[in-house]
Amino acid sequence: MFNEKPGSPGFCLFVIHTVRCLTLSILVMLVLTAGKSYDKKGVSTHN
Repeated sequence: MFNEKPGSPGFCLFVIHTVRCLTLSILVMLVLTAGKSYDKKGVSTHN
């Protein structure tokens, strides 16, 4: 899909885009897990 050599502007942009997507997904996962743990603390009947 990407035939460009490492070091080319397109490859750098692709890497930056991938890192941004990974960071966003990790942040979303952290927010979701934090929300779930907060819900568990709020509803203490499941303990």
